[in-house]
Amino acid sequence: DPAWSLRLETSTTSPTLYSTVPAGAGQIYVFGSFTSANSHRSPMIVRMTESGVVDPSFAAAEIDGAVRTAVVQSDGKVVIGGDFLRVGGVTAPRLARLTSTGALDPTFRVGTAANGSVNILAAQSDGRILVGGGFTALTPASRGYLVRLNADGSLDETFGAAGGGANGSVNAILVAPAGTIYVGGNFTTFDGVTANRIVRLLPSGGIDLTFATGSGFNSTVNALTLAADGGVVAGGAFTTLNGATATRLAKLAVNGGVDPAFSVGTGPASTVNALLTLADGRILVGGAFTSFSGNSLTRYLARISATGALDPFVGPSPTAAVTGLALGSDNWILLTGSGFFRADPFGAVLGTLNSWRTSGSAAALVAQPGGKTIVAGNFSWARGVPVQNILRVNSDGTLDSSFNATGVGANGRIAAAAALPSGRLAIGGSFTAYNGTSRPGLAVLEADGALDASFNPDPALTGSVTSVSVLSGNRLAVTGVGPLNGTSRTRVLAFLSDGTLDPNYRQDVALSIPAFAATVQAPDRLVVGGNFTLGNATTVITTTTSGATYQQPIRLTAAGVPDPSFNPGQPGASGGTIYALTSTNDGNIVLGGSFTVYTATNNTTGVTRSGVARLNSTGGLDTGFSPSSSTSILGVHVQEDGKVITRGNFTSSGGAPRTAYVARLTSAGAVDPTFTVADLNATSTGYSAILVRDSGQLVLSDSF
Repeated sequence: DPAWSLRLETSTTSPTLYSTVPAGAGQIYVFGSFTSANSHRSPMIVRMTESGVVDPSFAAAEIDGAVRTAVVQSDGKVVIGGDFLRVGGVTAPRLARLTSTGALDPTFRVGTAANGSVNILAAQSDGRILVGGGFTALTPASRGYLVRLNADGSLDETFGAAGGGANGSVNAILVAPAGTIYVGGNFTTFDGVTANRIVRLLPSGGIDLTFATGSGFNSTVNALTLAADGGVVAGGAFTTLNGATATRLAKLAVNGGVDPAFSVGTGPASTVNALLTLADGRILVGGAFTSFSGNSLTRYLARISATGALDPFVGPSPTAAVTGLALGSDNWILLTGSGFFRADPFGAVLGTLNSWRTSGSAAALVAQPGGKTIVAGNFSWARGVPVQNILRVNSDGTLDSSFNATGVGANGRIAAAAALPSGRLAIGGSFTAYNGTSRPGLAVLEADGALDASFNPDPALTGSVTSVSVLSGNRLAVTGVGPLNGTSRTRVLAFLSDGTLDPNYRQDVALSIPAFAATVQAPDRLVVGGNFTLGNATTVITTTTSGATYQQPIRLTAAGVPDPSFNPGQPGASGGTIYALTSTNDGNIVLGGSFTVYTATNNTTGVTRSGVARLNSTGGLDTGFSPSSSTSILGVHVQEDGKVITRGNFTSSGGAPRTAYVARLTSAGAVDPTFTVADLNATSTGYSAILVRDSGQLVLSDSF
């Protein structure tokens, strides 16, 4: 349903930015993993001035994964590579071209593109583009890791035609003025010749055997830069070059030998990600290091002399790893990592961009009267409108502006929500306030989204609510919260309609870690699952009074007492994780999680149940439901006809491809071939939330 394209975002001051490339006219492209910059939606790549002013005329088509690298062509179009699979809703695996306005350019011909990440692009003077990465094939090329494209995106079949290329990932490409090509990465051979992590190629793509590095580097090369004297400086994770110590930085002479005049002492304390040669021959070094040659004040960014000596440098002070370095106009420095900085040649910061957004997520979906839907989770923007972790959508997919119209919402993630009578809503999570009023991870909302002040739980509650279930009398059963007596164990608690603890519900059922899921089985019996442990025992629960042990999932009676008549067995040979639980109209229970067998007791072999199982009303395994599913089921929903919709981290179910991470099983557990969801390219964690409305609509949320 195209009307239900609801983009959720969350604000961040620490986006993942990989690097920049010049865009002309004093502008640059900044790319990485983000959705908006300065409130301007331009997913994964944005165009702006070097001082950080976003150009609104460039709005990138929706890109579903990180952009790691880019080159700008002579006509102003920009070629991008990275981890994405779609651009503007069109399949474009990891390689695409955008027009000067950000739209996908359909004339760029790359076949079916790369089958693995594209890490680096480099443009040659004749307009051809070198592509390096972790792919093993870039159709129609059969060889991987390094290929060359013509300016229109077609494969240059003359490049390296005589050899097999690299045998491992390519992370860095440097085109020298003479046309030779330096390549760095994590390969050990090139064209069948030993070439440990670095090689020099002829313009034709063949290996240049006059560049002899001996045994080469002992670990990955991430960055290359041309030194003023024609040598090459390499940075990465290595510690030796040709058997000699070279701690993450080294310089090779034109013939490939180690340059003995270049020494960085003990060098950077961790990985080098980026290098940049300045006009005076000095070199900027960026990476994940928090000291350099013993100097703990040099963190993430350093400047060295042409001979490798650490050079005093007062400049940007990044607080996390530097991933990209580039020169802007007037030789000013452009730095990316967990933010964007612009500095003059002396290091003084002259511009930043601190307002970024990344993808948000929805953890709970609740149907409301009139075809409306509550969406709750971890986000602060939806379609560019500021919202704080909760919103309501009208039946036509538009935002309901009347919901919490004057409030600010929850100040933290909402993990669970449950419908109450008259359109009211119970929410739980890690928030500490709603609409500015203190609430310890648990609150009740009026039908219009305002806080229900009559429900006021004890502010001394600790922990993060993981599930909320509604019992009779509008009581709430909650998992995840901590007790009031200081013990470290989380509890299963019940609250009266005013937020006080229910005195008739046992409050001492203690779990070692919070439960992940709960469902109510009539009358008022709560079934709880997760991966809680006690001492050295696996997936057991004990009460503080009797010390009795129970397999999970457990069932609590209407009084909150563990029910000994409920004997569910155990998911997994040594205990498994339950992520989802739902009860059926006939009292059965369907559970989903990460397990491959389901055992009746701890000392039996068990029955094969891959990620999903159905229990009868007393907890016994229902052998009439025998699914051939995939592991890691994160959510389950039972339809009125007994069919089960599953969501999770799988790309097939019962041998049938299900690339949208959702499938439907018949009441007997077989995959329903009539149910296929369009491939929305959801993230590999599966859908964050799933809701089946009375109208038959299926509402899904995740990063797609």
